[in-house]
Amino acid sequence: MENISVSVRVRPLNKQEQSDGFAWKIEKNSLCQVDPKTKELERARDAKYALDHVFGPQQSTREIYEVTTQGLIRKLVNGFNSTVFAYGQTSSGKTHTMRGTPDQPGIIPMAVQEVFTIIEALQDREFLLRVSYMELYNEDINDLLAPENIKLPIHESKENGVYVAGLREDIVISPEQVLELIQQGEANRHIGATKMNEGSSRSHTVFRMVIESRAIDSAVEEPSANPDAGAILVSTLTLVDLAGSERVAKTGAEGIRMKEGTAINKSLLTLGNVINKLSDGAAVAGGHIPYRDSKLTRILQPPLGGNAKIAIICNMTPAAYHVEESHSTLRFACRAKRVVNNAVVNEVLSDAAVLKRQANEIAELRKALASAGNADVEEQISHLRAQLLRSEQDNELMRIKLEQETAEREKAQKQVEMAKKIMFEKQQEQAKEEGGRKNNRRETWCPGRSGWAPPLAEGGSRKRPLQTMDLVDEDTTSRSMMLSVLEEEEESDEPPAKVKRPSDVEMEDTSAEPGESDSPVPQLPPSVHVRKSSVASGRGNSELVEMLQSRVRELESEAEATKQELANSAQRLQEQDETLRAAGTQVQELTSIRAELSSSVEQLTADKEKLVPQLEQARWQNRQLEKRLEDMAAAKQAAEEVRPAANGL
Repeated sequence: MENISVSVRVRPLNKQEQSDGFAWKIEKNSLCQVDPKTKELERARDAKYALDHVFGPQQSTREIYEVTTQGLIRKLVNGFNSTVFAYGQTSSGKTHTMRGTPDQPGIIPMAVQEVFTIIEALQDREFLLRVSYMELYNEDINDLLAPENIKLPIHESKENGVYVAGLREDIVISPEQVLELIQQGEANRHIGATKMNEGSSRSHTVFRMVIESRAIDSAVEEPSANPDAGAILVSTLTLVDLAGSERVAKTGAEGIRMKEGTAINKSLLTLGNVINKLSDGAAVAGGHIPYRDSKLTRILQPPLGGNAKIAIICNMTPAAYHVEESHSTLRFACRAKRVVNNAVVNEVLSDAAVLKRQANEIAELRKALASAGNADVEEQISHLRAQLLRSEQDNELMRIKLEQETAEREKAQKQVEMAKKIMFEKQQEQAKEEGGRKNNRRETWCPGRSGWAPPLAEGGSRKRPLQTMDLVDEDTTSRSMMLSVLEEEEESDEPPAKVKRPSDVEMEDTSAEPGESDSPVPQLPPSVHVRKSSVASGRGNSELVEMLQSRVRELESEAEATKQELANSAQRLQEQDETLRAAGTQVQELTSIRAELSSSVEQLTADKEKLVPQLEQARWQNRQLEKRLEDMAAAKQAAEEVRPAANGL
């Protein structure tokens, strides 16, 4: 990306302008208007125009060429499009700058000579040069090398871009031949006289030179030795001599001259609009550029569109009489200076060039596969595979360990459940045994039911289950004694004895003598002691339950610890799994890259086999072209040999 190079050339005053004086002050690369008499800055026009280069009246065209154009010509031979054109009002010295004189050649002759000088210095490339010369007169395109070709149309195609259909192109082999063609075209150009210029250009002229080049050593044994083998560089040199803008009041144009001036001003106005749009960045923003409003801008669309290195030389007169036109020219120059272009190398690949490029790519790919870089890739892939295998093994070990821990946890849980089940079954069996003994007892009958006797069971049954703990109740001693008696009677087969009621016992106690207090106290039967042993056994069961519960709590704490360890192990396994997935992704990417390289090599090999016939055809065409060039050179040599003989005659 670079800006257009814009320079200003101030010509000397002519005889008609000597009385007006020099109205401009040059300070390095800037210009400002001054009073011709006092040489002070003009207060009404204190604008200062800063440009890339400003050339005064004393500087020659050679100096201007070396600063503005010589670098573009060197870029031209390397494949970059280059454009140089002169802009300014009528009689400002544009044609003198572009064409020059026999003593002081202009930009066009010096550029042509420079092209051939550079070509002769390049021994490793062969060139083919074609030139064309046209003019734009009253918005009609005429061929200056073939005057019969007039009003030529402008076409556009994807392959050629914007071009003039039917325009003659001549193959040239020397600068003299080019200059001769230019002189022949100038003889056909429209030139007229006005009050400001006796030889005023009444049309715009466009000189084009197309340069095609390729490497001479097209059959290189090592394709990598010449990476551009077979590639054709095509660049275009465009040199434009614009007709000057003019005012009818100053030129005194009438009739056909006025019509010519109107067409010239219209095309220059469109050129100014295009430059204004480009300087505002309309092309980058996708805005409309009015190239089609004039055939001049339509022809200059390829270089102005961005793919060219452009140098604009604005010519102006320093006379005070033309300050308005000079200000207009300088404003145009400042706008053009803001235009940014992006020139690129123009390369055309023929079938043979494509084949050679692909051969180069195949060789590079093969070297890449056989080089140390490929060995590093293979080593990296092997390392990743080994790491993946180790990670899989670790993952398998962790999985086995996790299964073992899970099995141990389930086993412990089963043991706890089994202990609980056994404990509950024992309690149920004991409860059943005690309930069965009580249910099998018969209810002892005694006359007169006392208040403590239990009620009859439902359905008239005389049997009723007794509570286990009632046997050891301290407040019901009499009940315990009676039950013990009943149990003794059940154990013996003797008929039941009469049992005294508690009221009878009390009466006996009260009627007894004081001295009889030493009578023996009735002893509890053995069954009561049996019940006490059963209570003791119940206490032992409770201790067993507490022990089992403490064991259950220990197993639960161990299960929680195992669960936490399993969670940590699962997290480590997840991290290792993510690492393995990343490594697997890298392996897949490297494998895919290797597969793509292999497929590219195979595809290029197949394309090479397909393009072999085309290569043979291209070689045959090349031999035909070389033969034609040899015939032309022989014809030229014969003509040169005949010319001295004719001069001698």
